[in-house]
Amino acid sequence: MKISYGRLALTSGALLLAGCTTTGDPRQGGLFGWSEQQAMSRQERLSQDDQLARQQLATEQQRTVALSGGQAALATESVNLQAELERLLDENNTLNGQLRNLMQTRQLKQDQMARLRKILADNEKTRGAVRGAATGPAQSPASQVGALSGQNARLHREVMILLQQ
Repeated sequence: MKISYGRLALTSGALLLAGCTTTGDPRQGGLFGWSEQQAMSRQERLSQDDQLARQQLATEQQRTVALSGGQAALATESVNLQAELERLLDENNTLNGQLRNLMQTRQLKQDQMARLRKILADNEKTRGAVRGAATGPAQSPASQVGALSGQNARLHREVMILLQQ
């Protein structure tokens, strides 16, 4: 009886081993469930995953460097535009004052006075927008420089016309 029990146990054990799946992960499968071929395949997959992750990291690092360079360029441009805005505001104040003085000292017709008042009112709106006093969507610094530069050219023309009268 003992022999047949041993054969039965041996047969059951063989069935149990035959039903187990093998693995390439040494942490799984135990002594008999590990396969060298699966382990090599697993190592190759892990190596490919590692290589892909390293490539992605290098790509992101390059992107970070490029974005940092772009950010520095934008910061420099912002400083330059702010300096230009300040210069244009100073020029605008001077031109605005000159035009007001000429309006007071010259004998102007009513239609001329009305036109110049409108120009000064438009100028105040532009200055307010540049200073951030205007409500509504914010303008970019470049568009503020353009608007103020155009307004200064308009004031300069009017001052020159009045000086020639």
